[in-house]
Amino acid sequence: IDRLRLPPSVRHPALSAALARLPDALAAGGPVRITELAAHAGVSASRLGHLFAAQLGLPFPAWVRWARLRAAMDAARGGANLTEAAHAAGFADSSHLTRTFRAMFGVTPSQALGGTRWEHGSAEARQIDSQQTES
Repeated sequence: IDRLRLPPSVRHPALSAALARLPDALAAGGPVRITELAAHAGVSASRLGHLFAAQLGLPFPAWVRWARLRAAMDAARGGANLTEAAHAAGFADSSHLTRTFRAMFGVTPSQALGGTRWEHGSAEARQIDSQQTES
Protein backbone atom coordinates (compact mmCIF):
# COMPACT_ATOMS: atom_id res chain seq x y z
CA ILE A 1 0.00 0.00 0.00
CA ASP A 2 2.88 2.38 0.58
CA ARG A 3 3.41 2.34 -3.20
CA LEU A 4 -0.04 3.61 -4.10
CA ARG A 5 0.79 7.09 -5.30
CA LEU A 6 4.46 8.02 -5.43
CA PRO A 7 7.49 5.80 -5.83
CA PRO A 8 9.93 5.86 -2.90
CA SER A 9 12.41 7.97 -4.87
CA VAL A 10 9.99 10.93 -4.95
CA ARG A 11 8.47 10.63 -1.50
CA HIS A 12 9.09 13.21 1.16
CA PRO A 13 11.91 11.93 3.43
CA ALA A 14 9.69 12.25 6.52
CA LEU A 15 7.05 10.04 4.94
CA SER A 16 9.67 7.47 4.00
CA ALA A 17 10.99 7.51 7.58
CA ALA A 18 7.48 7.05 8.99
CA LEU A 19 6.72 4.21 6.57
CA ALA A 20 9.97 2.49 7.53
CA ARG A 21 8.99 2.68 11.21
CA LEU A 22 5.36 1.67 10.70
CA PRO A 23 5.83 -2.15 10.53
CA ASP A 24 7.42 -2.11 14.00
CA ALA A 25 4.60 0.07 15.31
CA LEU A 26 2.01 -2.32 13.88
CA ALA A 27 3.82 -5.37 15.23
CA ALA A 28 3.76 -3.90 18.73
CA GLY A 29 0.01 -4.52 18.67
CA GLY A 30 -1.10 -1.32 20.36
CA PRO A 31 -2.45 1.83 18.81
CA VAL A 32 -0.32 3.37 16.09
CA ARG A 33 0.02 7.04 16.89
CA ILE A 34 0.82 9.56 14.21
CA THR A 35 2.50 11.74 16.86
CA GLU A 36 5.08 9.02 17.56
CA LEU A 37 5.78 8.41 13.88
CA ALA A 38 6.00 12.14 13.25
CA ALA A 39 8.50 12.60 16.08
CA HIS A 40 10.58 9.76 14.62
CA ALA A 41 10.39 11.41 11.19
CA GLY A 42 11.20 14.90 12.51
CA VAL A 43 7.96 16.62 11.47
CA SER A 44 4.72 17.60 13.15
CA ALA A 45 1.82 15.17 13.29
CA SER A 46 -0.20 17.55 11.14
CA ARG A 47 2.51 17.66 8.47
CA LEU A 48 2.86 13.89 8.44
CA GLY A 49 -0.91 13.54 8.10
CA HIS A 50 -0.84 15.86 5.10
CA LEU A 51 2.00 13.86 3.56
CA PHE A 52 0.08 10.59 3.93
CA ALA A 53 -2.96 12.03 2.19
CA ALA A 54 -1.07 13.89 -0.52
CA GLN A 55 1.56 11.31 -1.41
CA LEU A 56 -0.16 8.00 -0.62
CA GLY A 57 -3.72 8.97 -1.38
CA LEU A 58 -5.11 7.87 1.99
CA PRO A 59 -5.43 9.65 5.31
CA PHE A 60 -3.25 8.19 8.06
CA PRO A 61 -6.04 6.33 9.95
CA ALA A 62 -7.25 4.66 6.75
CA TRP A 63 -3.70 3.67 5.86
CA VAL A 64 -3.20 2.08 9.28
CA ARG A 65 -6.53 0.24 8.98
CA TRP A 66 -5.51 -1.02 5.54
CA ALA A 67 -2.11 -2.14 6.83
CA ARG A 68 -3.71 -4.00 9.75
CA LEU A 69 -6.19 -5.71 7.43
CA ARG A 70 -3.38 -6.72 5.12
CA ALA A 71 -1.36 -8.10 8.06
CA ALA A 72 -4.37 -10.08 9.29
CA MET A 73 -4.99 -11.57 5.86
CA ASP A 74 -1.31 -12.44 5.47
CA ALA A 75 -1.43 -14.23 8.84
CA ALA A 76 -4.62 -16.08 7.90
CA ARG A 77 -3.18 -17.14 4.56
CA GLY A 78 -0.13 -18.34 6.48
CA GLY A 79 -2.23 -20.74 8.54
CA ALA A 80 -3.49 -18.70 11.49
CA ASN A 81 -7.18 -18.86 12.30
CA LEU A 82 -9.07 -15.56 12.18
CA THR A 83 -8.78 -14.95 15.92
CA GLU A 84 -5.01 -15.44 15.82
CA ALA A 85 -4.75 -13.32 12.68
CA ALA A 86 -6.85 -10.57 14.26
CA HIS A 87 -4.70 -10.46 17.38
CA ALA A 88 -1.48 -10.55 15.35
CA ALA A 89 -2.64 -7.51 13.37
CA GLY A 90 -3.74 -5.50 16.40
CA PHE A 91 -7.49 -6.11 16.34
CA ALA A 92 -9.28 -6.82 19.63
CA ASP A 93 -10.84 -10.02 18.31
CA SER A 94 -12.05 -11.71 15.15
CA SER A 95 -15.35 -9.81 15.29
CA HIS A 96 -13.48 -6.50 15.23
CA LEU A 97 -11.44 -7.73 12.27
CA THR A 98 -14.57 -8.90 10.45
CA ARG A 99 -16.47 -5.62 11.01
CA THR A 100 -13.51 -3.57 9.82
CA PHE A 101 -12.86 -5.80 6.82
CA ARG A 102 -16.51 -5.77 5.76
CA ALA A 103 -16.70 -1.98 6.13
CA MET A 104 -13.68 -1.53 3.88
CA PHE A 105 -14.22 -4.27 1.29
CA GLY A 106 -17.87 -5.31 1.48
CA VAL A 107 -17.12 -8.96 2.30
CA THR A 108 -15.90 -10.82 5.35
CA PRO A 109 -12.34 -12.11 5.71
CA SER A 110 -13.68 -15.66 5.47
CA GLN A 111 -15.36 -14.87 2.17
CA ALA A 112 -12.19 -13.29 0.83
CA LEU A 113 -10.08 -16.23 1.96
CA GLY A 114 -12.59 -18.70 0.59
CA GLY A 115 -12.24 -17.48 -2.94
CA THR A 116 -15.28 -15.24 -3.21
CA ARG A 117 -14.58 -12.83 -6.04
CA TRP A 118 -15.07 -9.21 -5.10
CA GLU A 119 -14.08 -5.78 -6.27
CA HIS A 120 -12.04 -3.45 -4.11
CA GLY A 121 -13.99 -0.34 -3.28
CA SER A 122 -17.40 -1.69 -4.19
CA ALA A 123 -20.24 -1.14 -1.77
CA GLU A 124 -21.32 -4.74 -2.13
CA ALA A 125 -19.33 -7.88 -2.69
CA ARG A 126 -20.31 -9.79 -5.80
CA GLN A 127 -20.03 -13.52 -5.77
CA ILE A 128 -19.56 -14.94 -9.25
CA ASP A 129 -20.80 -18.41 -9.91
CA SER A 130 -18.22 -20.59 -11.62
CA GLN A 131 -20.76 -21.39 -14.32
CA GLN A 132 -21.05 -17.70 -15.17
CA THR A 133 -17.30 -17.30 -15.53
CA GLU A 134 -17.16 -20.21 -17.97
CA SER A 135 -19.69 -18.53 -20.28
